[in-house]
Amino acid sequence: MSNLSQFTQITVDKEQKQKIILTNIIKMLTNRKLLQFKKLDENIIKITTEESDIQVYKVDLDNVKPFYIKILNQKISAINKASGILDFVTQYEKNQNIIVVREYTKKALTQLETNYPNSEIFLEDELMINIVDQDFVPKHEVLKDIDLVNFLEQYKSKKKSNLPKLLVTDPVARYYRMKVGDICRIIRPSELSGYEHFYRLVVKGR
Repeated sequence: MSNLSQFTQITVDKEQKQKIILTNIIKMLTNRKLLQFKKLDENIIKITTEESDIQVYKVDLDNVKPFYIKILNQKISAINKASGILDFVTQYEKNQNIIVVREYTKKALTQLETNYPNSEIFLEDELMINIVDQDFVPKHEVLKDIDLVNFLEQYKSKKKSNLPKLLVTDPVARYYRMKVGDICRIIRPSELSGYEHFYRLVVKGR
């Protein structure tokens, strides 16, 4: 999928921008099934009216530890005290958490992925839209608890690795926090059959 920057040219003030980002994170967590759909509006109102001098927000997930969000309007070159991130990821390393920044380097991303597996990092621009609501994005589903042997027989494939690939760095894969080895079903409209199903194996990104 192409870079999202062309779709996120939205001019808003800082407060509006923060509300949009927080709203889209709640939508993302809901689509990951970490929050109940019936409480979507309630959860959005709760987080967008919460005040935080340090830009840290807590989301109470269903039946699991709370989720934390840190918003930093700056470029991150490394995960250290100077960046303002180290204290956050250390304090909440046992909780799932998201850091939202203006820009980050490959070094910072590698440090985060290697040392803090419960942490994710997103650009502000990526969260100015809820990508799965866009018309150009088909529905994606991660298959859970599948019988791999039967699935491969139906797909007429001898090995899982023969499936078409989806990079774990793809924006939609990141949105759902897919893992390497997951099988994703993509559902596209079809003039002939109503809908067509396509399957992708999630693989390591470049």
